Amino acid sequence: MDVAVIGGGAAGMMAALTAKSANPQLDVVVLERNNRLGKKLLATGNGRCNYTNMNMGPEFFHGGNPEFVLQSLKRFGRDDTIRFFENLGIEPWVEEGSGKVFPYSRQSSAVVEALTMALIEHGVKIEYNAKVLNINKENGLFELDLGDVKLKSKAVVLAAGGSAHPASGSDGNGYELAIKFGHRATTILPSLVQLKAEIPAAKSMDGTKLAYWLALIANRKEVDRRYGDVLWTADGLSGPGILDLSREAIHRYNNGEQILLRVILWEQDRQKTTDMLMKRVKLHENRSMEELMIGLLPKKIIIPFLSFHGIDSNAKGLEISRKDLQKIAQGLCGWDFPMTGYRDYVFAQTTAGGLRTDGFSPATMESELVKGFYAVGEVLDIDGDCGGYNLQWAWSSGYVAGMSVAREVKHDTIK
Repeated sequence: MDVAVIGGGAAGMMAALTAKSANPQLDVVVLERNNRLGKKLLATGNGRCNYTNMNMGPEFFHGGNPEFVLQSLKRFGRDDTIRFFENLGIEPWVEEGSGKVFPYSRQSSAVVEALTMALIEHGVKIEYNAKVLNINKENGLFELDLGDVKLKSKAVVLAAGGSAHPASGSDGNGYELAIKFGHRATTILPSLVQLKAEIPAAKSMDGTKLAYWLALIANRKEVDRRYGDVLWTADGLSGPGILDLSREAIHRYNNGEQILLRVILWEQDRQKTTDMLMKRVKLHENRSMEELMIGLLPKKIIIPFLSFHGIDSNAKGLEISRKDLQKIAQGLCGWDFPMTGYRDYVFAQTTAGGLRTDGFSPATMESELVKGFYAVGEVLDIDGDCGGYNLQWAWSSGYVAGMSVAREVKHDTIK
């Protein structure tokens, strides 16, 4: 083969299709360990495939060197991605407010099927149930060990994913293959994942969801703040805002810092919030505190919230002191939940960490150590925020690697 792509996910399919489209003479094969392509892609965006975002820039990406993404985004960015999929028959639908871009059908399967059809139509070979166990390079050729067979190739594109969502086939095997060539990996952690926390009356609040500002407090200092839906669960917090905070929260938690997840229920300062509460009490002094909180908080949260702050939910408004109202105001301005852990890779949308980017060229995705060896997508130490950024990185890095392979690899018979 001329080009072997390890992994038939988003980055791998893009790399293979780009290489074959740019240089049709190349023999390109995708080695997919599952019985179908794009298994993880099918689950993205809750099955709707949020494949990019109208709000795009390097600030949405993380890693040891987030600027590594700049050249890829410049060469194949948001607009290029939208046009690329339009040419495959996927019309875009933009979610108002978030800027998230989905296929108009809102079905991930449409994206996977469109990519699969394009690969087949361009003559890319696809090998299913093909797990690469080892790679060696001798006499200018890579030898890939698939267990029962060995395959030789002039170039290899590593698109094996990270460790998140292992049911899709991403089990960290890609790191091992690259490390054998002298590459180094950073610490690997789950990201875009639910955080565990001490939640009072967690069962009664389970399933409650509403958009709030969230602050990440580490050792009593606010280090990040995000806005998005907050979902209370039986053992913690989830939702887009929490997912975006999870990378930094998990890193700091593992370093022994005390982490608080602060949900900002009321977006005014404490004094104005106290004044607002006093006004409500004066207007409806014979109502219970539970009744007085209706309209301020989701109903399932009211009693746990009052109980947490030492307030009897059955007490009449006229029985509540100013000091108690100040406690309620403080809680509304920031209800703190101590972080106790996080869900594992099974529940994570992506991986934080990966192969160090200083071992690869940002202009080509080619290894600085081994000529003809490329790495793209999640296997590298780049991860994005929730909202289509990780898929944009997959498309961008896959495109850059595919174009480089198309230029560098010459087609002739491998003996």
